[in-house]
Amino acid sequence: KSLSVTGPNLGAKVQALEAQSPLKVHNTTTKSQTQVMALRVNSEVPFVAWKDVTKDDIETNLLLLDERTSKLLLDYGQPPTITLLHGKTPAQFEVDVEYVREGAIIQKRYWKPLKRQWRVRAHQMMRMEHKGGVTFATDFYYLKKGVPTLV
Repeated sequence: KSLSVTGPNLGAKVQALEAQSPLKVHNTTTKSQTQVMALRVNSEVPFVAWKDVTKDDIETNLLLLDERTSKLLLDYGQPPTITLLHGKTPAQFEVDVEYVREGAIIQKRYWKPLKRQWRVRAHQMMRMEHKGGVTFATDFYYLKKGVPTLV
């Protein structure tokens, strides 16, 4: 299914897709794994903000998806700035997650607050094979359970 979202001076076509093989996000703190959905967002959108974001939402709903091939991939460039709002104030915690697919860690990332915005940076780069070749993602976005909201 697809969603159309709009905001001030922003327009985006968002497609929520089920991963071909279920993606499991491994929480290194609680040692739990959760299956999540994949998200593809137009690369023209510079940032996405969410209302009522919780620590659990972030830990269980982070993923990478290539916009062109809809495959879960490794990010190689600078990801866009993502604003995470908890009520009226930004979330003030950092998250340590590992991306696990078919038993292999794709990439570990850390979330750290930066004023009113959060930037995600690559902590550990790993290669991910796709039918004999190594491919990379161009965009990184966060998907909250439910309908995404541009602020």
